[in-house]
Amino acid sequence: MQNSRGSRFFLCRLSETDLRFAKYPRLPVLKCNGYDVTPDGKEGGNNRPNDGVSFH
Repeated sequence: MQNSRGSRFFLCRLSETDLRFAKYPRLPVLKCNGYDVTPDGKEGGNNRPNDGVSFH
């Protein structure tokens, strides 16, 4: 999401169910305790590349 002044924000969907996570975390996010590896061992479980709308 981008506001009228050009600032960008990323929504953390984990914040909807877990109060430990900020709704709009400070950027850049270098580490996330909610990050999850997919079952096949590859990165990208809860943290998917995003379009500026959601960040897990």
